[in-house]
Amino acid sequence: MPNNFSIFRNDSRSHQRSSSYISRVHDSLLKKALKGEKYMKLYSYHYLINGFSVLITPQQADMLSRRQEVANVVLDFPVRTATTYTPQFLGLPKGVWPRDGGYETAGEGIVIGFIDTGIDPTHSSFADDVSDHKYPIPDHFSGICEVTRDFPSGSCNRKLVGARHFAASAITRGVFNSSQDYASPLDGDGHGTHTASVAAGNHGIPVMVAGNYFGNASGMAPRSHIAVYKALYKSFGGFAADVVAAIDQAAQDGVDIISLSITPNRRPPGIATFFNPIDMALLSAVKSGIFIVQAAGNTGPSPKSMSSFSPWIFTVGA
Repeated sequence: MPNNFSIFRNDSRSHQRSSSYISRVHDSLLKKALKGEKYMKLYSYHYLINGFSVLITPQQADMLSRRQEVANVVLDFPVRTATTYTPQFLGLPKGVWPRDGGYETAGEGIVIGFIDTGIDPTHSSFADDVSDHKYPIPDHFSGICEVTRDFPSGSCNRKLVGARHFAASAITRGVFNSSQDYASPLDGDGHGTHTASVAAGNHGIPVMVAGNYFGNASGMAPRSHIAVYKALYKSFGGFAADVVAAIDQAAQDGVDIISLSITPNRRPPGIATFFNPIDMALLSAVKSGIFIVQAAGNTGPSPKSMSSFSPWIFTVGA
């Protein structure tokens, strides 16, 4: 039965070559190795890692693994998603914020890429008109804002500067539910909107629940910018192939930070947990100068229950 596999090539200089060239090399390898057999390539990873995701049979995966050009073949695996007074708890109003000019400038010029369930662009935490200060989009960011029926033109602004979605692996598995999951950056779950507001939401946003006022909310870096890379969905979670595509695109777009409040459903296959597509992509992202933050996971407190494996990223737990 066909399944999704991530294939890594031995040549690691993908960022030095054009994406079209890398994609053609991947296509050529598939044609030579599989010799006319059916397959479906989902992604070519060409910025952080040199590899691709493809729908093939286990026998075809074995054929590819025997090629000299191939460094590793990994079976795709599922992932899942892993709170208003946090700034005060961390001492930001009297600590880091005043040192950097106050909440009006905290995070200014920084783009945070969120790989999660998307975003609600209508939420006031993501408006770009809450301050009289100038708020230009950083020149180093080159991302785009997808436009769809449920994520119309104008959803992005100077605060929400980029929004994309990745679902090829989920679609090939037949688990994508368009009525719940949305084939767009729109958040059908709420988790992505939550994490984006915690890290980068505007300062002083009133929190109202059932007509009751619960104070004002603020993100940790309220003047930073948000770029959304939706790769997880309400009805099923997500898959590594889509997450790696999101990481690769975020790095290419020029984000300064990548936030992943997601973890594998179980320990990835292999003798070392961090030799998997997600952690290899994160290693390359760190090498390129991107700061990576990942949740430790929602399991525990039993031994070996932490689900963030990479020693090269910043893991957050509570």
